[in-house]
Amino acid sequence: MNKNYLLLAVAIMLLISLKSMAAPTNVGNGDDGTDLEGFAKLESGPLIESQLRAVNQLRKLNISNIKGLGNLINEIEKNNIYMTNKDVSAKKMEEMGAFHAGLEGKVYARTFSRPHAPTRFFPASLKLSQNQLMALHIHEGLHRALPEEIRDDEKKVSNITLAIISPESTYDQINQVVMEVYPDKKEQIPAGSYTQSVNVSKDSKLNNPSSLELSFRSFGSPKQDETKLQSLPISSIYSISSHLYPFGKNEYALGTGIDISYIKQDDGKSYMGPLGLSLRKLIFTMRGFDLETYGRADLHTLSDEELKNSLMGRDIYKVGVSLIKTTDIVYIQNDLEYTAPSEVKETIANINYTYKFGSTVAARIKAGGRYKNFHAGGFFEMLVSTNFTVESDNSDFGKEELGRNRVVALGPEIMWGRNNFDVKFYGRYLLNSSKETDFDQLGDLMGTGVGQGNLGLSVSYKF
Repeated sequence: MNKNYLLLAVAIMLLISLKSMAAPTNVGNGDDGTDLEGFAKLESGPLIESQLRAVNQLRKLNISNIKGLGNLINEIEKNNIYMTNKDVSAKKMEEMGAFHAGLEGKVYARTFSRPHAPTRFFPASLKLSQNQLMALHIHEGLHRALPEEIRDDEKKVSNITLAIISPESTYDQINQVVMEVYPDKKEQIPAGSYTQSVNVSKDSKLNNPSSLELSFRSFGSPKQDETKLQSLPISSIYSISSHLYPFGKNEYALGTGIDISYIKQDDGKSYMGPLGLSLRKLIFTMRGFDLETYGRADLHTLSDEELKNSLMGRDIYKVGVSLIKTTDIVYIQNDLEYTAPSEVKETIANINYTYKFGSTVAARIKAGGRYKNFHAGGFFEMLVSTNFTVESDNSDFGKEELGRNRVVALGPEIMWGRNNFDVKFYGRYLLNSSKETDFDQLGDLMGTGVGQGNLGLSVSYKF
């Protein structure tokens, strides 16, 4: 076990025993001001560095979502730190109602048990390591951040400190310790209130909802379908996606997404693909599910020349909802999506054609297992679209209808993630369809793609 952690743990336990022998006092009460005979506010140095490291460590542990610790990061990050010009003996500080001395009777720091109170550090603290200083920031911050009924209880504060600074600490372990020391009473919900504070799970997408992603997909060849329609020979698509959630609070986030794509044809030609714009709201429910609703528009950017013999010149408008449940060993996701009807017009050899896409309903199930940094699973989806028709002003061609179209697909998903970075390999395979059609007749390049399927690779950063 980490040596610094053992030393600090022993020091904290000794402080508890010393306090138990003294008369009950609140942190900082009885201050006669003699410890502040000459002090200066710090803007840099080891104490500021350890303050930032403590904040980063708490964020990694998702401390803000533990009951009673919601203000801890804010109390440490925005705390004003002062350095006194001289040390004070532990005996004198005990008379003043303070503590946090070392085994040698040296006083390291002092704060007041009220929100936003400053922290005074003494010269002796500069001899501590960065890990010990981090623990000291966290301990002092707890005295300011915890609920009033327990922030003065040194034993409880120290137990929480030890749980947080342990080298093997996890969200669940810290939460368990906090629940053991937290007052056992029912939370009162004000009359007329429609919401209740929700402690977000450590596995929730809401902890890091925003993302930046780079992806690549390679498409399979199209079928010869009964419509005799020719596909635009697209071989691959590259895209960059940025989804940001700047609005919201603890249990929900609201944001927007932008997707920019670049497509290549079999003959080597390349050009800009659809532009995706979305509005999203992510909610964490009291039952432990992530619920995400969204509206999305994929706008084509192709010129008429590039649209020859193509079904890809379609503007697509979608609304959908996703339900996600993640545990330590499995994840399950259900998606429901509706795509509005639309049409595409083009002129080939002075003949005007109109492709009319009916509405599409998609139902998708994703599931898989989790082991450490690896996720492995797959998905199964069914898409049902209403009548797809092609009309021409040429009387020899007339009108051709597909009727209701069914497309069934499945595919694998394998992901490795670490430190908010994810690398994912995935695929989509056309399992079954009516009328012997393929993904082309859905006209959704950014979604299902074209041909009989695709393989993809993505790299993303979540924050």
